[in-house]
Amino acid sequence: MSEKRHIDDYTNFQYRWSSTAGENGYVIDDKAEMALGVKLRRSADEQSSHLDLRKKLPDFFKQEDITITFRMSVPEGVEIKGFTLRAIGGNQRVDIPFPPSDGKWHQMEARLLISESDLKELWIQLHTAPTLTEQVLVGFNDIHIIQN
Repeated sequence: MSEKRHIDDYTNFQYRWSSTAGENGYVIDDKAEMALGVKLRRSADEQSSHLDLRKKLPDFFKQEDITITFRMSVPEGVEIKGFTLRAIGGNQRVDIPFPPSDGKWHQMEARLLISESDLKELWIQLHTAPTLTEQVLVGFNDIHIIQN
C-alpha cells in the first residue's frame, strides 16, 4: 500500500513554473529538448548572472521536510557560484550541490525543512560568474516535489 503524500507535484517540460529574473529570465518550454529552459540574466553591474524558477502550489506546506528531485543541464563555460532551494515568505533555504557545467543531464536532489506555516511557494536560485553570452540556457526536467 502506498503512502499518501500531502504534496506530490511532477513537472515534465510543461510551463507551470515562472521566473522573476527580469525580461531575459522567462521560462522556455522546449518540447524538442523535453525541458524547461531558463536564460541566465546579468546583474546591473555585470559582476554576476542569475536565474530563478518559482512555483506556487495549491496547498500550504506542512511543517516538515520537502524533497525536490530534478534533472538539470548546465552549458559548458558557466561557472556556478551558488545554488539554493528556498520557500518564499520564510527563512527556509538549503544549498544544492553544484552540477557540472558540461552540457549533460544530471540528477539532482534537495531536502528543505519547513518550520513556518502559511508557505506554499518554492524558489530555485542559481548564481554564476558573468557569462560570455546572454543566450545561455540552463535546462530543467522531471521536477518532482514531494511532502509526506
